[in-house]
Amino acid sequence: MAKSPLPNNLRTLIGSTFLDRINDTTNPPLKIGKQIWTTHELASKVGIVHTKAARLLSLAAESIGAKNVKELYEKTSPYTFAGLHGLGETTLYVLWRLFESEGLNPDAWANAGDTDDALVSFRSLKHREQQAEKRTKKDVRRRTKTDAAATAVMRG
Repeated sequence: MAKSPLPNNLRTLIGSTFLDRINDTTNPPLKIGKQIWTTHELASKVGIVHTKAARLLSLAAESIGAKNVKELYEKTSPYTFAGLHGLGETTLYVLWRLFESEGLNPDAWANAGDTDDALVSFRSLKHREQQAEKRTKKDVRRRTKTDAAATAVMRG
């Protein structure tokens, strides 16, 4: 890991361990394909300090198979992320600021996807996805009970 190019007084005052950790490129909090952002870069270039949400975004981008931020932008919409467990408004905020920092238009991205529905809050999108998942599970349980009852009637 490369030493941070920060003044010696800061290194002495804050400590090498801390500075090396926030500039660590071997375990960055945000990685989209081959692009990485250290904790320091997230704060200074992207303007966010939410490293847990950045790590969740990294996992989501990996599961989507994005090779870089531009591809993530082009391959997804807010609806993509609403269906992913563990992601919330903070992760979406990190993504939004990341798009901005890369010169992409997050407003245009937010309007992508299902254009029949009005753009709503991410919390509402997540709620819709969770309700649909509950309905699906409930339907499966109901069909299983109905199938079991029908089989019992047919057997006699």
